[in-house]
Amino acid sequence: MTRLGKLLVLNDQVLQREGEIFGCTDAYTRFILGFLPHCEELVLASRVTDERPGPYLLPQDGCVRVAPLPNYGGIKDLYIRAHKYWQAIRAVLDREVPRADSLWLNYSHPVSLAALRRSEPGQRTFALMRGNYVKDARLRNPGTWGRVAAGIARLNHVRFARLAQRRGTRVFGVGREAVQKLERHHGEAREVIPTVVPRAELDDMARGRSRSERAGQIRLLFVGRVEPEKDLDTLLDALRRARTQGADVHLDVAGDGAERARLGALADEAGLAPHVTWHGHVTHGPALYSLYRRADALVISSRTEGLPAALIEAGLFGLPTVTTDVGGIGALVEDGVSGVIVPPGDAEALARGFIRLAGSPQIRHTMGERARASVGRRSLEGEVERMVAVLTGAPDGNGAG
Repeated sequence: MTRLGKLLVLNDQVLQREGEIFGCTDAYTRFILGFLPHCEELVLASRVTDERPGPYLLPQDGCVRVAPLPNYGGIKDLYIRAHKYWQAIRAVLDREVPRADSLWLNYSHPVSLAALRRSEPGQRTFALMRGNYVKDARLRNPGTWGRVAAGIARLNHVRFARLAQRRGTRVFGVGREAVQKLERHHGEAREVIPTVVPRAELDDMARGRSRSERAGQIRLLFVGRVEPEKDLDTLLDALRRARTQGADVHLDVAGDGAERARLGALADEAGLAPHVTWHGHVTHGPALYSLYRRADALVISSRTEGLPAALIEAGLFGLPTVTTDVGGIGALVEDGVSGVIVPPGDAEALARGFIRLAGSPQIRHTMGERARASVGRRSLEGEVERMVAVLTGAPDGNGAG
């Protein structure tokens, strides 16, 4: 048997299906697929929609199997429309959990909690926390329901922690904040950075840069979902302020989401249309890498985060980052050394960061090289091997290379 045997992943992503072909738009699934060399079979228990598959297609060699879950819109639907979804979810879990040698769980997610309750002695269980789910629940659900959703998320966290401790579940956190939260509630936790950059691409990532060397000019890059917790309202406000103060700042947005139309209209109203390029979803690989090569700096305006993969990728390309101080970001970005750190929601501080970097190509270069040094040579294979080593008791590497 391979080191993880049959691995069942409770993957809170949405897959698209057309006939027998499955795909997705979220690069995180590529990180999960990085475990294939260590599995006998990898089973994705994921929400599925019948539409044209996204750019990341699942292998069709028989090593990956999809166990479709109903496409509930969000966690709140599992409560307010419980009768619609849970019967089908339980049927999938009752069938798939007993077959698995290892369970990969989404820490405190209600479907993962139900799977953990079905686990048996002898099954290896591990869970990954990717962000602050309580804060996310508040931000994604304004008003009264946001407070209710945050309370449910908090209760699920406590329930999951207690059961995971009894089951001997190994836990991993994406970023320092997640690890510290896990250590308070669970005990030992390990940090993981789910980069999807293969080893083979590391040496090429710093080549062929085409950035502005003119003082006063800067091209910023945002990479991520266009959702409320990313706070692009503040980012656009900061862009407007920086331009008003004379900085020639342009923003590339690589991502899509529920807020795209509203934010596009907001940018137009603020007179920013010529200075913002909305690229929509950009497939991880050459298309996204070309945007990193054109950029002078990465920008992160989030109110909540784990440890963004874009932060690692920017460092590999030698880019400094102007970022809010949330999640695990502070573990990799040192203010004034490898980037600029500002409080979340502070458009004026964010604008000052843009102006500072725009004013000096030398500062951008120096910070970028220090950013490269801070992320090291983290790769998809290295992070996977480090997690597998922890799970199987093998000597633990450092995740680099």
